[in-house]
Amino acid sequence: MASVKSKPKKKAAALKAEEKPARLADYLLARAPAEDIAAYDAADLERAGELAARAVASHRKGESVVAVDADSGVACDGRPVTVITVVNDNMPFLFDSILGEITETSGQPTLVTHPIVTVRHGKAGVVEVLGDGGKEDDEHERLSVVHVHIPRLTAEEAKSLTERLRKMLSQVRAAVVDWKRML
Repeated sequence: MASVKSKPKKKAAALKAEEKPARLADYLLARAPAEDIAAYDAADLERAGELAARAVASHRKGESVVAVDADSGVACDGRPVTVITVVNDNMPFLFDSILGEITETSGQPTLVTHPIVTVRHGKAGVVEVLGDGGKEDDEHERLSVVHVHIPRLTAEEAKSLTERLRKMLSQVRAAVVDWKRML
């Protein structure tokens, strides 16, 4: 991935914003199997990291972000893929529920990653990714970032998958938040 030093001079805030996608991309790929990563060019992985960083940046506490980029500009072994990034407050049942919905209706993934990152939120979303893992406290939250690549979907299929994922996420949130009431 390109270093900030190789780019023209920009304001510090702009440089810092550009560093976030690369850093998040590192977390995305840190535990991905080497054979899965080998199927991608470096530029495709960088683009996937940018898409994930955009989704993470737009996350607000208590809400979910579902980004299904059918025309992602990312290819696996030369074939275009749809890039799916789901960002949610970390909670049980997310990963299995998300992956189940995707594989049941949209095909076998070519890449699946699931870092849990510690972030700091501002008024408009995530302002800083602090690391992978870590603990939640009054100033920092843990986000589950589920990043999946599947064979390319049509725009209509992507819209339908987005709606199904949003519905499923609201059901997971309801189950996790309301479980004590069931006792």
